[in-house]
Amino acid sequence: MEGGRELRDQKKGTGMKKEGKWEVLKRLAGYIWDCRLEAGQALVLAAAANILSLAGPLFMGRAVDAMSGLGAVDFGAVFRCCGWMAVFYLVSGCFSCLLSAVMIRLSKKITCRMRSEAFDRLLRVPAGYCDARETGDILSCLSYDINIIHDTLSTDLL
Repeated sequence: MEGGRELRDQKKGTGMKKEGKWEVLKRLAGYIWDCRLEAGQALVLAAAANILSLAGPLFMGRAVDAMSGLGAVDFGAVFRCCGWMAVFYLVSGCFSCLLSAVMIRLSKKITCRMRSEAFDRLLRVPAGYCDARETGDILSCLSYDINIIHDTLSTDLL
């Protein structure tokens, strides 16, 4: 009985819809689409940070190649490769920090809008729905779900 069909609570007689996972993901994608500038920035920063961090092993391999044999070490090439490796890892770390900041701002913006819409929805819900449930249960479910979305967007999405 999932997929957006109405589920009736036999005791309380409410007609609230239970959404399936695809409907929820579509709605979440809509929220992200509305913040597409921040989402685009996050994708670019994530790609740049990952590409730059992948360049580190390339320079490490070149530094190892510069050590061709016993006593035949090209220290200039080794130090150059280590320097470039450090630069690439440092810039990658900066991009990762910027990515975290962008994702936190994005998740804050989305969850603020979700909380506002949830509050507006609660104002339109029939009084019987609120009378049949404890106020703490309704608010706890709303705040917990929105906090989970905030945590997922700010830390786990990218």
